[in-house]
Amino acid sequence: MFNQIIAGILSFLLWIFPWSGTLLSLYQSASFPGESVVTKNIVDAINAGDIDAIEAMFSPDRKQTMDDLPGHIGALIDAIGGEVIEIRFNGAGYSSSESGTGRAYNYRSWARYLDTETETYILDIGWMITNSSAPREVGLGSLHLSDLQGNILAHTYYPK
Repeated sequence: MFNQIIAGILSFLLWIFPWSGTLLSLYQSASFPGESVVTKNIVDAINAGDIDAIEAMFSPDRKQTMDDLPGHIGALIDAIGGEVIEIRFNGAGYSSSESGTGRAYNYRSWARYLDTETETYILDIGWMITNSSAPREVGLGSLHLSDLQGNILAHTYYPK
């Protein structure tokens, strides 16, 4: 609730000061729902076979530049044998950020174990949280599914 109030205030300030990269970055950061919410939403969509729900999370830039994004998402869903019954912390991840140079961005990726009745998978999720110079890149940027041996089963990160 607090983030929604902050996002609303920042949205109003952006309307008054649309050229402010700092305000844009703060608004984008307040709008990020968090790793656990994003992961749960993706897994719920995987279990429901809802390609559109996952596609909606992708940034406008990725939707435009990825070749056959719905097909890649469908392949990722199909690669998981059964319903995901548990999400476990993997510990792996990456973060990159920059500010104070006229541009502010924050990119984060994280991995989770997805357990079904018979298999365990690793899902890597990449999300651009803020990008004041390229706001169309904000949102889900990549999904990468592999088995425990490191074999790539499906991915969505290769542009056209």
